[in-house]
Amino acid sequence: MEEQGRPRGAAGARERAMLTIRDLSVEIRTGERTVRPITGVDLDLARGETLGVVGETGSGKSMTGLSIMGMLPSGSTITGGSIRFDGQELTGLEPHAYRTLRGRRISMVFQGAMNALNPVATIGAQLDDVFRVHRPGMSRTERRDAVVELLEIVKVGGQRRRSYPHELSGGMRQRVMIAMALALRPQLMVMDEPTTALDVLVQ
Repeated sequence: MEEQGRPRGAAGARERAMLTIRDLSVEIRTGERTVRPITGVDLDLARGETLGVVGETGSGKSMTGLSIMGMLPSGSTITGGSIRFDGQELTGLEPHAYRTLRGRRISMVFQGAMNALNPVATIGAQLDDVFRVHRPGMSRTERRDAVVELLEIVKVGGQRRRSYPHELSGGMRQRVMIAMALALRPQLMVMDEPTTALDVLVQ
């Protein structure tokens, strides 16, 4: 797994980094078997910077993103290393503290939009929930307008806010996930293959 997007050894990168990962290791235990998808990962991300992480399938790209978000699947554990966001250590952070970060300051676009979206709620309702939970001061009209604006930005169209996930194409569902990640204008966005379901023009 390698980093792309910055010349290696850029001066002062570590000092101004918004996200710093050092020697990160993760284990997955399934029965008596232990798998180590991540071993000794290091990276730095400065404010306003875009960093691409490339590697073969199973090399730990998605697990690195989930580690940053504090959303490792059951049976997975960070066994070593450090993840610092804006000076705050994230490894070992309590769940309630992580919840105050997610959405507002860090967000993630997941692979598999159909699995990430609630199949029994309209996409408008799901986007509305983001604002209702994290921006309680917004009125219903303000939330609706914000939802429409987001759907227009990602080229789904505000009129589709009443649609359910199964009524949208795979590419449109992926764009809804991007809209959700953008909703609260986070400082850090983790994107796990966000454009795989999108055609070239939309990308």
